[in-house]
Order: sequence, then C-alpha cells, then structure tokens
Amino acid sequence: MSVVFTHCGESHGIAFPIPVRFDARTVCCLHIRNCCMNRDEKLVRGDAIADVQLAPGVEIRFFCSGSTGAQRLTVCSATMAPGTEIPYHTHPTGEGISVLEGAASAYVEGRRYELQRLDAIYVPMDTPHSVRNESDSTATLHTSFPTGSPDREFLEDNFTIETRLETEANVAEHLVRAATATRRPVRPEIDYWDFFCEQTGAAGIQGGNTVIPPSATLPCPALATDRCIAVSSGNAVVTVQDQQYELTAFDGLFVPGGTSYQVHNPGEVSVDVIGVSACE
Repeated sequence: MSVVFTHCGESHGIAFPIPVRFDARTVCCLHIRNCCMNRDEKLVRGDAIADVQLAPGVEIRFFCSGSTGAQRLTVCSATMAPGTEIPYHTHPTGEGISVLEGAASAYVEGRRYELQRLDAIYVPMDTPHSVRNESDSTATLHTSFPTGSPDREFLEDNFTIETRLETEANVAEHLVRAATATRRPVRPEIDYWDFFCEQTGAAGIQGGNTVIPPSATLPCPALATDRCIAVSSGNAVVTVQDQQYELTAFDGLFVPGGTSYQVHNPGEVSVDVIGVSACE
C-alpha cells in the first residue's frame, strides 16, 4: 500500500507492506514527519504512533529533533505505563523534565523527587538520573535537550535512596514546583513561570509554562532560535503566519527560529502551554 501526501506543492509517498487504515490525526502526523527536513513548523499529535520504545512500557514521541529539522533542540513526550521506569543514565547535555499528566518520581544520584503535574526538574550534563512511574496511572512527561541528537549512557543503580521535597544549593539538579513557582504576568491575566533557564543552571535551553485564560490570546514574537510548544491541558489555536493549528492535550508544535506566532484559548477553561527554546 502507498500513501501520497501533498505539501508545499510537492508529493511525498510512503509505502506500507500491508493494508493500513488512518484517521485524520495519524495522517496529519505522517504527513508532517514525511516532510521532516523542511524548516517549517511541524505538528505532532500526542496520540500519534510512538517513535521509540525506550524501555518496556515507555513510549517516546518526538515533537522536534535534528532529524525533523530542528537546530540545537530536541523536545519529546514520554508516556510511562504504571510501574515502569527509565533506568539510570547520563547525557552529554542537560535535560529538562516536566510532568504533563499523572505523577512520576525523578531520581538523581539517589535523591528522589516526587513530581506532580507541571512540576519540572533540570538535570545537568553527565549527572546520573532515572525516572519511574510508581503510581497506578499512566504518566506523560515532557523532556527537552539542547541538541538535535540527544545521546545517553545507561548505568548501574548503586545509589542510596533519599526522598527530598526540594532541591538544595549543594546539588546539581534544580526542581520547580508548580504550586510554589514564582509567576509573572506576561500580559493582563496571562501568567508564566520558568521550568529552567540560565539563572537556574540550565545550559542551552530555557522553558516554562504559560497559563492562558479563556478567550485570551498570547502573541509570541520571533526568536532567533528554534522553539517548541506543547499543551498540557485544555485546547489552543496556534496561528503561524496564515496557518492555524488546533492543539489539544499532549500535542506538540515545532516553530523554527525567525518565526512569530500567537496562541489563542477558544475554550471556557484555562489552557497550560509549555514552551521550550534553544539558547544562543
């Protein structure tokens, strides 16, 4: 079976060895990924077919990476079934981890942090860490790297566990709790708080959460670097030039550097939008 998509006046074909049925969301995802090297915005649905199974019960979906045209930025979601884990490992870059849905436990050199929805932790390069879903429900995480091709080295777990509520000055990682984060208004009634940035020790990326109330619109001027936005809850309409994208929970949209956009909340409840960008 062959499926042909048309994008920007060009035809793109994908061959499948067996008959396959596609719904509109899957076709949209396949369409975009087949055109992946264009430096255009790209939408990935939260319920799209997983790109990678990183560990048993752990599915990864890439919102953007070097293979999809992003420069110095990888952002993805990780869906973790109850009782699953990403074993201890390190990266040659830092990593930002936040929770979109459910709860998860982040372990950093044995220090255990229980993360709830919209909590975030930044783990610096070469720092051993693990993530586990110790709950009875699925957890969906949002992860970010300041590189187009993140690498990892898995390690033995030889650490003594110590549960902590917050990070302290003598540790490498930095934790932000949604319940106690310092919020600042970016427009009337629209609040933002940092997940990670240069001031909190992040290198190469910055990101945070914006709460957009019903009927409000957030204009986002163009940045020199690439960025990616994802919806944690609610619905948003993102306008990029003359193109509109409807995002629901766990969808991600890549926006290349030099591109402005705006995010509108058409619903009756507030929408949480996580934004991450590469830094110079």
